[in-house]
Amino acid sequence: MSTNEGLTRFDASRRKFRNFNAYNGLKSSEFNFGSGAKLRSGELVFGSINGFNIVHPNQIPINKNKPKVIISDFGMVNKEI
Repeated sequence: MSTNEGLTRFDASRRKFRNFNAYNGLKSSEFNFGSGAKLRSGELVFGSINGFNIVHPNQIPINKNKPKVIISDFGMVNKEI
């Protein structure tokens, strides 16, 4: 499925959704309504605001790089703590 937040794959046997976006190698995270089609090869093509993507549903790379969270400032009631 395409959305304006990326592509979503639904695993019917597990009843789970997985979302993909530019961090997974897609050209964009915002896709155009009604711009998807299935090719004879089994691949799917989706049009986004930055071009189109051709993907095989089971071969979209999963980004396992989780960035470190660093808190550089904290404020409460407009005062730095």
